[in-house]
Amino acid sequence: MERHIWRIVDSIQHINITALNTQRILSHNQYEYLPNMMKDIAQNMPKMVATLCKYTDMAFWMFIKNNSQVCHKDVVNVLSENQALAEFYVEILAALLKCYMLLQMTYMVQTVNDLGNFNDPADQLRESFTYNVTTIQNYVIFELKNASRAVWACDPDDFNDPDSYIEITRFYQGIVENEINLNPEAKCQQTCEEYTETKHYHCAEDSFCDHLTDPLLKSKLICNGTILNCRHLDSSFNICPAEESSARRYNFLEYDDGSALGGESNCNRLHVVRANSWWSWFVHCSNCFCYCDEPGIQSDRYFSLRSVVSNTNENKVISGVGFTKVNRIIQLKISERELLPNGTFSQIDVTNMADQSFWRTSKEFSIDDYDVEEGVDYHTLSWFNRSIDLDTVIDDARVVTGVRFRVVNSHIRLEVRVTNFNYQTGKLIDIQRSEWLYNKNSTEKKLLELQYPDRSTRSKQKSIPIHGKNHYINFQSTDMNDASQSTVPFLDSHLVESQKPLAGVGLYYKTQFGYGGFIAAKLIVFDASLDITPINNF
Repeated sequence: MERHIWRIVDSIQHINITALNTQRILSHNQYEYLPNMMKDIAQNMPKMVATLCKYTDMAFWMFIKNNSQVCHKDVVNVLSENQALAEFYVEILAALLKCYMLLQMTYMVQTVNDLGNFNDPADQLRESFTYNVTTIQNYVIFELKNASRAVWACDPDDFNDPDSYIEITRFYQGIVENEINLNPEAKCQQTCEEYTETKHYHCAEDSFCDHLTDPLLKSKLICNGTILNCRHLDSSFNICPAEESSARRYNFLEYDDGSALGGESNCNRLHVVRANSWWSWFVHCSNCFCYCDEPGIQSDRYFSLRSVVSNTNENKVISGVGFTKVNRIIQLKISERELLPNGTFSQIDVTNMADQSFWRTSKEFSIDDYDVEEGVDYHTLSWFNRSIDLDTVIDDARVVTGVRFRVVNSHIRLEVRVTNFNYQTGKLIDIQRSEWLYNKNSTEKKLLELQYPDRSTRSKQKSIPIHGKNHYINFQSTDMNDASQSTVPFLDSHLVESQKPLAGVGLYYKTQFGYGGFIAAKLIVFDASLDITPINNF
């Protein structure tokens, strides 16, 4: 199939060069070159048409659809299958039309110069052109019916840029604590597994926290929130605390046999802390590995509930969606463009897309502002409220002009504002009657479970999208291989932009097995078949 594609590309390039040379000869009145050019057209253009028609069969269009959404090196946004089919169709149709015009021109010139009667060849050419284009249109329209309209972003080639993703920090994070500190009586008469919900009561002598002499380090490593779901850990080991600026508590835990949990190799050995377990008479005081749910200044766990809308007064609609984090609050951000006739946008300088000023968010605010209210302006994650729905909201009759989050039954839910418009004129209609939509199948959602997740920034392969319907996902800690120090999934902050108006917006999950993955935005464009006009009456 790749060899066929190269032949198609070769033919299109040959046709474009011939058309350009012919245009140059005619525009510069260089008629002395015209006989040779017409001879070349008569000899080669039918061959080009034959090549295009031979290789653009149903198998070709299936190949284009099935291979349009692949994340190669340096690929950022992938076209929707629908768009890829439409773009190839336009290129091939334009090439066939140029061939038709060039050949008809040769018949016209020869007729004018009394070199014969070319009415019949001209009619046959018209019939052949109509048949070829109609055949290709039928192939394309058939594939468009089942083609995805989703536009989404690939992972970057590396994650050296921390702005390429967003982390929820210090949420349900792994901690080490001795059993003696998990109960008010300072006793060691239970198992770690019996501590499903407790807190840090004190710092018993010779326990891990008792060895922390630095007050700042002590406040970083001790959990001052709710301690959940403990389990037994091997007797004694070394702990390498993370840097003060890090959202992690530990870089890694190292056992006496040299094995380690955590994945971070850097450690100042002067700061290593010993975590011992011990026997007190006939009772063993075990080290437990638990999870800390501790809201506070170091924990970014907030989602904005404010709406983000385009400037409909200037006939602008949403053209892109992404995530950002401002003042520790995760927010949706949008790009906007003026809507023009026939499903087109005003042109923009794409070099400015990385500029944050190119994107619009809701008015900046902080959770500490006097007029800001939890549950109205923002949502706070907790162990019992940590779900986000992976919804896609589509309206094929209206265009997207707003996005926002809402919380329903403890789940974060995406909602999309849509506005009526005239496709031919590109004008928004009845703006005041714009409507917020959501996925109404909220009672039938299935949990998408993460299996032994590590940080996806450590993956050598790009994430694979999972586009299932009616799923939700819970934010949780990474696996023990990361010492459960990170909250996954991350949120992909890549700027996803479309060159076509949006019929919908969605959230999806992408990952590789064994990694926590990313939640990301996807855009749903209008069906490209709207722009395909049958050629039967040509």
